[in-house]
This record gives sequence, C-alpha cells and structure tokens, in this order.
Amino acid sequence: MGGGGQYPYPKYVWSPTGGWWGRPAAWKANTAVLGVAMLGAAYLVGLAGEARAERPFIDAQREINKRAQAIKAKAEAEAQAAS
Repeated sequence: MGGGGQYPYPKYVWSPTGGWWGRPAAWKANTAVLGVAMLGAAYLVGLAGEARAERPFIDAQREINKRAQAIKAKAEAEAQAAS
C-alpha cells in the first residue's frame, strides 16, 4: 500500500514548503518559536488596541451608580428615622 517508495527528484529545486518530502530537522523547535512569536505579537496588538479604545459610556454608568446609591441611602435613612 502507499503507491511505492520515493522516486528520484532533482536536488537543486527549492520550495518554501520544503519541496519533495521536506522534513526539516528542527521542525518542532521552529514551530514552538513561531507559536510563541505569534502569541507575543497578538498580545502586543491587544495592548495597542486597548490603549486606543474609547469607552464613552463608562462615565454615564458611574453617574447612574452614584444616583442609585444616593437614592438607596436616602431610603435607608428615612426607614431608620421612621422606626
């Protein structure tokens, strides 16, 4: 099964994917290094995006929370005064 062995091929042909039956000696290490580099690049892109992000509703949410806390405090004070 498998259609036979590897047939002769020209040694001078180069291909970025390894050409015929390309088996780089350190493919595991190369893959690990590239994976770490890609994760690092993705992390840096994420940091850059986070630094440039605009969140216009944060201040509005804080104001809403302050008002809600003030209303709650007022209601608690009235409840204590009534009892």
